Amino acid sequence: MIKRTIKIAAPLLPLLALALYVGVSGDFPLDDDWAYALSVKRLLAGGGFVIPDWASPSLVWHTAWGALFSLAGGFSHVTLRLSTLALAALFVLSMRLYRGEDSALPALAAALSPLFVPLSFTFMTDVPYLAWSMLALALYLAAWRADKAWLWLAGGAAAALACLVRQTGIFIPAGLLFFLWLKGRLGLRRALLAAALPAAAAAGHAFWFNFIHGSNWAHSAAVNAGTLSRLASPLRFALEFYLRSAAALMYLGLFTLPFALRALGGGARPGKKDILIAGLALLPLLALKGAMPYYPDIIRETGLGVPSLGFAYEQLYKASGLLGSPWFWAALTLAAFWALLFWTANRRAVAAAFSDDGVLLAGLAAAPQLAAAASFAVFFDRYLLAALPAAAMPAIEASLRLAPAPG
Repeated sequence: MIKRTIKIAAPLLPLLALALYVGVSGDFPLDDDWAYALSVKRLLAGGGFVIPDWASPSLVWHTAWGALFSLAGGFSHVTLRLSTLALAALFVLSMRLYRGEDSALPALAAALSPLFVPLSFTFMTDVPYLAWSMLALALYLAAWRADKAWLWLAGGAAAALACLVRQTGIFIPAGLLFFLWLKGRLGLRRALLAAALPAAAAAGHAFWFNFIHGSNWAHSAAVNAGTLSRLASPLRFALEFYLRSAAALMYLGLFTLPFALRALGGGARPGKKDILIAGLALLPLLALKGAMPYYPDIIRETGLGVPSLGFAYEQLYKASGLLGSPWFWAALTLAAFWALLFWTANRRAVAAAFSDDGVLLAGLAAAPQLAAAASFAVFFDRYLLAALPAAAMPAIEASLRLAPAPG
C-alpha cells in the first residue's frame, strides 16, 4: 500500500521541488488574479458574491475555493496562490488516475509545461479549471469502464465545479455524451447521471448572472460585443481563426515534444511529403506572426510571465536570463515545429491512438473548447492549457506504440 501510494504520488515531486525553488511568498497579485482576489475578499467581508467588472469566467467555485483557504490561512495573495498549487497537484493526480500505470511521464510533462508552471503560482482560473476538468474526465472514464451510478454522478459533480470556474466546462459532459453516442451506449439513465449536475450548474449560473447579478464590462464589452463584431466580418474572422488554430498547433507541438522524443527511435522520420503538409498548414502563420506564434500572456519573447512593462523595458529589466533570449525562443519554435513534423510522419499511429477510449474522450471534450477559444474576441496563450490533456493523450498512446522495445 505504501509503495503504491509513493508510486502514484511520484509525479508530484517535481511540482513540490518547483514550489520550494520558486517560493510562494509575496503578498501581491500576478496577471489578472487581482480581480479574482477582489471577489474572494468581498465574500469574506460579508458583501456577498460579486463578479468584478474585469472578470469574465463564471468564478463561483473559484471564489469559494479561495475563500475556504482564506478561512484557514487568512486572506492574502500567498494563501490564494497556495489554493491554486493544491489544485495543480489535483490535476497531476487526476492525470495519473486517467492514464493508470503508464502515466508517470505524461504527469511529469504536464507538471513542467511552460504554461502550467507559471499559472500554478497565481490565482488565475486556468489551473483550477484544468484540475476540475481533468478530475471530471478521470471519473467519467472510470464510470465508462465500471458503469456505476456513483461514478457517473461524481464525474458530473466535478464537471459542474469546472462549469462554476469557467462556463466552457459545459463542453466536458457534452463531449462525454457524444462519446457515449459514438459507442452506442447513450442511454437516458447514463445521460442524466453524468450531465444533469453540470447542466443545472451552467443554466443556474447563466440565469443568476443575467437576471440577478447583472452583466459586467468584461462580459458585455470584451466577450459578447467583441465576438459579435468579429463574426460580422467573415473574412477577418476566418483569418484570425486560422492564425489562432495554427498557433494552437504549435503550442500543442510544444506540449507533446517529450512524447515525440520518447518515440523517436521507433517512429518514422519526417519526409518531404510531411514537411510539405506541415509547411502548408503553418508557414503562413510563421510568416505573419514571427518566430514563436505568440498570443502573449504567459509565453513571451522576454521570458515566461505576464507583461507588465513595454517590450523594450522588459528586454532591459526583466530578469529572465535564458528565457529572454531570442535564440532560446527560436530554438523552441523549431522544436515545436519538429514535434508536429514527427506526428505528421507518424499520423497513422496518432489516428490509431484514438481507438483508445481515454484518448477519444479527452479529444471530444477539448475540441469544442478550442473552437470556442479561437472564436472569442480575445485570445491568450493560457486558454490553450485546457487542451493539454487532449494533446497529451494521443501523443502518449502513439509514443507507446512507436517506442522501440527495450534492449
